[in-house]
Amino acid sequence: MAYNIYETKSIILSIKDFRENDLLLKIFSYDFGYISVIAAGARKITSKHRGKLVPFSLANIALIRGKEFYRMTDIDLEFKFNGHKLVVRYLEEADNIFGETIYNLESVDNKGLFGIFNKSIKAIILKKEFDIFVHFLNCYYKGLCGFVPKIPADDIPDNDADALLEFAQHTVEYYNRTYDIKR
Repeated sequence: MAYNIYETKSIILSIKDFRENDLLLKIFSYDFGYISVIAAGARKITSKHRGKLVPFSLANIALIRGKEFYRMTDIDLEFKFNGHKLVVRYLEEADNIFGETIYNLESVDNKGLFGIFNKSIKAIILKKEFDIFVHFLNCYYKGLCGFVPKIPADDIPDNDADALLEFAQHTVEYYNRTYDIKR
């Protein structure tokens, strides 16, 4: 039987022990969105992936679609965010906001949402702002669910932390005033 191996850029949100030697990863990937992935044998001392599986990190992950979960075949760790407390808090909040409900949303633009995560993380590192980006992510999520008008991902500024911070502040202010969105 032939398998398709998919490579995707991902943010690892959490890692839990699963079965005897496996790990269960919750990741947000560029191509597939919010998914659960099994890292088979990753808890073994001899595993080549053991040191690369770090919560709150950016990685390129190779996957095979399984019956219940995706299965990880390879990982290339790009960056660990665990030294940036605000980024870790942001990713924890994102996991809380989206949780399991993101699986059920069919209209999710995964690439756009991954871009928002990426842009927000860069701005948090550069600007040391946290709350505004969590509020902004909450507004974006409410738009995905259809509670308020959706924020087009293309409208969000690229590669400029100041512009992104200003955009997030104006968006949150507008949504709070117009739709009474609270955290």
